[in-house]
Amino acid sequence: MAKTSGETLLINAQAGETRLVWLKGGDLVDLEIWRGEEDGTAGAVYWGRVDRLEPGMGAACMDLGSGTAGLLPLRTVEGEKLTVGTYLAIKVVRAAQPDGGKGAKLSARLGAALTWPPLAEALAAQRGKRRPGLLLAAQSPARVIQERRPNRVLVDDVDLYQSLRRNVAERLPEGKNSLILHTDVRPLFEAHGVEGQFADLVQPSVSLPGGGSLLIEPGRTLTAIDVNAGQQLSGAGQDRLALAVNQAAVAAIARELRRRALSGLIVIDFLPLADEGARRDVVGCLRAALKTDPAASEVFPMSPSGLVEMSRQRRTVPLHEVLTRPCGLAGSGREWRADARAFALLRRVRPEAAAAPGRSLTITAPADVIDCLRTGAAAPARAALEQKLGQSLILTQGGDREEGEVVIG
Repeated sequence: MAKTSGETLLINAQAGETRLVWLKGGDLVDLEIWRGEEDGTAGAVYWGRVDRLEPGMGAACMDLGSGTAGLLPLRTVEGEKLTVGTYLAIKVVRAAQPDGGKGAKLSARLGAALTWPPLAEALAAQRGKRRPGLLLAAQSPARVIQERRPNRVLVDDVDLYQSLRRNVAERLPEGKNSLILHTDVRPLFEAHGVEGQFADLVQPSVSLPGGGSLLIEPGRTLTAIDVNAGQQLSGAGQDRLALAVNQAAVAAIARELRRRALSGLIVIDFLPLADEGARRDVVGCLRAALKTDPAASEVFPMSPSGLVEMSRQRRTVPLHEVLTRPCGLAGSGREWRADARAFALLRRVRPEAAAAPGRSLTITAPADVIDCLRTGAAAPARAALEQKLGQSLILTQGGDREEGEVVIG
């Protein structure tokens, strides 16, 4: 078995939603939330069809099936001349942007995906078929474990745990003992102190050691990050203090980019530094801090005014898009999505039911959340939970709390 990553992976699963959190040294370093059908996620492998060739761009426009499309650079294709109608296996390198933005970026170099046995089986079955479609999902806990190789994996769903035991035992026998079923009444993420961090990770402000702060504002076309000193910069020590704040900001920026899954163009407004060498040091520190990031990135030099442009690969949906939606004047604010609130309420039902077995359970929430629980994205999770509990949940519209509440009858 290859060397492990030194990380602990926590997997919280319910019908319609899977949440993964990676811990290192007890700190949350990465997280992902999967909901619904996968559509062009980075790492997914498709059986794609050449829809048209773009010689001027040196690329082919690919049909991946189910309305999904992407751009394949011809330089990634080896030993095969593409024509319209050609089929081949391709991997998503950068996920498509939402709201009609950039399409998925593709590659014919499958890399580590080729080592995953289900892909070889899918390719063998697909040869000769003339219909594009998904071959290997990126959103697979078993695949994540094989590729990232955490030291421990804690799972709170019995069915998923048993499935992973079979997969890991078959393909990675040495890793079988690293799988642990979480059976404590206390929810998995609460037991490891990460549940409360989700709300913090969609807040714009992040405190820095020494009193400074970051202001992180994701937009439709770019993410802006502003570095604030937290105190007046003046006197002989101004440059030294500005450099110290910028250096503290570098570690926080690298951490928050991963935890929030921010991607695309990112513009960072550091405190201005008069010395060119100091500017190079800050950029060098940022590049070094991003080396352990699974997402590829590129960082450009700092301007005299302190601006740094960088780009980061889109591997998954940014956390703020999964948990919140635009609101307010021209979409300038954000509020919690109905499905995020619905799934959160269902997670609170289990410990309440365990504390009061046999008692009725009522979820009281705003109309959009109740609709999501009854017939929307959270309905399968509600039905599965009711089956496990052996009773139906009472759903009631109303209440003063926007996030809703669970009441024991």
